[in-house]
Amino acid sequence: MKFHYLKIFTIFFIYVVLLNAQEPNEEKKTVKYTEKWTKIEGVAKYRLEIYDLDNKPIKVIETLENEVEIELLPGKYKKRLGLINPFNQIFLYTDWKTFEIIEVPTPRVAYIEKKPIKSDKSQEEIQLSVNGILETTKIYLKDKNNQVIPIKFKQIDTNRIILEINPQSLSADNYSIVIKNSEKKFTEIPNAIQIQKKKSFISQNWKYLIPGIHQKERKQDKKGNILQYGFVSSLLTAGYFYRQAINYQKQYENLLLIQLVNNNTFYLISPQLFKSSGGILFLYQQTQEIQKVEKKFNSNANAFYYSLGLSALFYSFHLIDVYYYEFNLNSSKKEVEFMITFPF
Repeated sequence: MKFHYLKIFTIFFIYVVLLNAQEPNEEKKTVKYTEKWTKIEGVAKYRLEIYDLDNKPIKVIETLENEVEIELLPGKYKKRLGLINPFNQIFLYTDWKTFEIIEVPTPRVAYIEKKPIKSDKSQEEIQLSVNGILETTKIYLKDKNNQVIPIKFKQIDTNRIILEINPQSLSADNYSIVIKNSEKKFTEIPNAIQIQKKKSFISQNWKYLIPGIHQKERKQDKKGNILQYGFVSSLLTAGYFYRQAINYQKQYENLLLIQLVNNNTFYLISPQLFKSSGGILFLYQQTQEIQKVEKKFNSNANAFYYSLGLSALFYSFHLIDVYYYEFNLNSSKKEVEFMITFPF
């Protein structure tokens, strides 16, 4: 029997403790806001009356100013404003207006899209999933010097928003995102956005300049090998023929010099011998040798130009292929997003 009374007493004690513990929490649910209206000439004071929907007065405030700070529990109310003349008499009331006080939640970020942003872009969008978004929510970027920058956003779902960022107006740095519902109800995501400096085309896309690499990355190995080996082999062949043409050009110039020296020597020693059949035959042999060297020079020079043109053809085809697949084709692709919502 004593155990039974002890059990009842324990349950009653726990109930009283829990009841008392809940009362302070009710006090914390009040929402503080500011009522403001247009100032009217000739009005000495204003009387703000706030009632619940059961016509029970909640707040009755008289003030000389045209705004007052109110603290109410969340719920629906009605209000009206009375105008008081210098004789302390109410000479006019406004109509009753129903309004609702909503508890301001602290915004909670469930997801943020992580991606590097280039500083040369004029517009960039970042998607966030945030719980507790209100019509009065404001979003800012905060830099390392704690300077805040307001940014625009659009709500695309109950808890999904898209931030609209202008990277060109920002310095290359890391930025935090601040989502604020009120001065006390806000959340901050440190280093949420990274603005990167613009890289040069060559340092960023050097693979575009080498035939075969981007084709092989797209699993087009056959095309990549043809472009790569064709370009390299034709370029090496052009180098070989260029070297040969230079050598034959030097031989041609040396033979011309030797022929000139021989002709002058023979003519000075014996003009008659120079004009004889032996002299003419010697001159003919020299000329034939010079023509052979000249012919080899021309053939190697032509082969050089053909090889160089072939390498330029391979490279041109590579550039057209890269432009089509990496710039033209990819830029025309459209992203399609699917979202399935399950109501519970």
